[in-house]
Amino acid sequence: MSKKKKKQKYKKKKVAKPELLKPILSETEKIEKELLAKVNKKKNKKDKKKKEKVDKKNKKPEKIKKEKKPLFKFLKNTEKSKEVKKSKKEDAKNPDIKAEKTVASEPIKPPFKQRLKENIKKKFAKDLRKPIIVIFTLAGILFILFLASVLTTFELSNKSMPGTRIGGMDLSFMTIDEIQNKLMEKGQPFLENKIKVTMDGQTQELSPRELGIGLDTRGTISDVEFISFGKTNVIDLISGLIKPDNIEYAVSIDIGTAVKNIEAKFNFAEKKSANAYLAFEEDVLKVVPEKSGKTIDLRTLYLSLKKNAGLLSLAPITVDLLDDTPLVTQAKLEEQLDSIKELLKNKIFLSYENYSYSVKLIDHIDWVKFDYRDTFKIGDKFSMPIELHDGEAGSLKEPFAVERKLWISVAEGPFVAWVDEEISGELESEPQDVEISKDENGEIVFNGRGENGKKIMKPLLIAALAEAINNQIEEVTIPVQEKFANVKTSEELQEMGIKTLIATGKSAFAGSPTNRIHNINVGISKYNGVIIEPGETFSFNDQLGPVDASTGYRTELVIKAEGTIPEYGGGLCQVSSTMYRAAIFAGLPIVERAPHSYAVSYYAQILGYGMDSTIYPGVHDLRFTNDTPGHILVQSYTDGTQAFYKFYGTDDGRRVKLEGPYNYGYHSASGPILVETPGMAPGTRRQVENAHTGFNSTWYRYITKNGETIKETIESAYRAMPAKILVGPAAAAPAEEAPAQ
Repeated sequence: MSKKKKKQKYKKKKVAKPELLKPILSETEKIEKELLAKVNKKKNKKDKKKKEKVDKKNKKPEKIKKEKKPLFKFLKNTEKSKEVKKSKKEDAKNPDIKAEKTVASEPIKPPFKQRLKENIKKKFAKDLRKPIIVIFTLAGILFILFLASVLTTFELSNKSMPGTRIGGMDLSFMTIDEIQNKLMEKGQPFLENKIKVTMDGQTQELSPRELGIGLDTRGTISDVEFISFGKTNVIDLISGLIKPDNIEYAVSIDIGTAVKNIEAKFNFAEKKSANAYLAFEEDVLKVVPEKSGKTIDLRTLYLSLKKNAGLLSLAPITVDLLDDTPLVTQAKLEEQLDSIKELLKNKIFLSYENYSYSVKLIDHIDWVKFDYRDTFKIGDKFSMPIELHDGEAGSLKEPFAVERKLWISVAEGPFVAWVDEEISGELESEPQDVEISKDENGEIVFNGRGENGKKIMKPLLIAALAEAINNQIEEVTIPVQEKFANVKTSEELQEMGIKTLIATGKSAFAGSPTNRIHNINVGISKYNGVIIEPGETFSFNDQLGPVDASTGYRTELVIKAEGTIPEYGGGLCQVSSTMYRAAIFAGLPIVERAPHSYAVSYYAQILGYGMDSTIYPGVHDLRFTNDTPGHILVQSYTDGTQAFYKFYGTDDGRRVKLEGPYNYGYHSASGPILVETPGMAPGTRRQVENAHTGFNSTWYRYITKNGETIKETIESAYRAMPAKILVGPAAAAPAEEAPAQ
């Protein structure tokens, strides 16, 4: 409420006041009036000053926009120029009109509120100008940084991040190939260098290779971070420069190799502890007592080797030794000596394909060593070998238990020496690479045989043999690892999908007559260089062509309905059976195949019975379909008394596993058939066909492709065949056996 209104209210109440208060009230009113006058005076003064300021602002002359002068003289004669001239002439004739225009042209002051709003807007615009400039400047800087980031990452894409270090080497801004070359340059010399190893006060030098160190270049590169266009930005690059990424070289440590070489270098055998063992003394098997000694601390040795290898460092290593008490004592062996002897007398067969070797450990007592094996058991239903240290088993409640029993194992050194002498020469081989191209006439040229190599996996064989000894198993399959040959094909063949070896068929024909071997060589040569198109069903007989003297064949025994008789091309079934095996191992669909009417030993020399395929033009054929993505190129040849078919094509991921043979249903033939032959001398006889036992043979083929496995059954029924003997009119002479087909 204003002071004026308060005053009015006060005056209204004045009527009711007593007379005695009148002098006081009048004096009060007087003072109020004086104060009110002073206030109004000050207020008027302030209002006047504000009004003067506003008037000054309004009186400022407005800025007259300068008209842009015409760029060319001829623009002066525009319509606007004409109107201005006309207006000036009228003003000169009529002064009154000119005066009116002058009055009208004077600026009219806008209202106070409007002027105030305009001033506030101007001030706000002025205050806002600096932040806008700052914002736009920052936006420009950010855009430049973003553009620089995009251009930088594009230029450096697929190169290592800045600050990348491996084994003390700066590998910033390098491609994968450059990093690999750098790692190889430093890694290979490191492996050939020497590290000082100290043990029990002695120092020897061993190379990192001898210490079981292996460098994994690919694994190391997989830990490197590379610049990626669209993902890596400038901030990432700057942070890489500020904080380098020190990557350790990815390594593998073969602690067994390290211990073996350290022990050999330091002549550690005398210091090692030794379990009790068996030895013959004057043909009597006796127990040699155990010996306490030292053992290498494997944990600290492993950590030291890993540290050095990760940094490619040749820093000296100290090998710690621990006291070691043998577990197998003389007393414990003597308790079980009789049962041990029985196990060592058992004959065990080591077999692979058609090779078999028998051993008795009692004849190789230097192979035999003893240890303890812990087995975790759940009642009688489950058991699993485990490795426990003393006191780790704790107390287990039934049905759980840990059983410790004496375990017979095989010493690596003497056993491996025997394997190398007796087995490796027959089973092991190095891979043979092949280069395939076309000559100027378009003929296929093979330079090499594309033969995969084989290597006996000796540690696995030792473990399998130990299992066989302790569990009285009669046969052990020798584990063999295949080493793949390198296949190099021309660009033209690669475009046809002929890129790698996809299958090999193999058979043996040892003991064959000369004419049979000749026919095999002639027949198999007709398939070398054959190309089978995708989707094509290949026919063995169509490719074979005529079989007679004109095509180079000789007469040899052939199985026919009337018996085994000489005919041109005898032995060609060896060729077809070998090709059949290549198709089987390639996982190709078999359209037509027939086994021989009776079992022939030639085809069982490798793989056993049930993997043969007889052919006879017009009667039996071998046909299969190429269902791979590309063409299949055939390479066929013989090597000694073995036949080979190689299929080269595209590996589409299918994998083939064979299981068999399962032979059953054996039945013998009846007595020999005597055929009286007038042309023979009286009393003579000649056996032209041997007796063959009849039986069935089954194989299973498992083809796995795209995660799905298909099981196929391969059946072969061989009938019993009696011996066939030609006799003269009066048979009396003993039979003369004929060679088997």
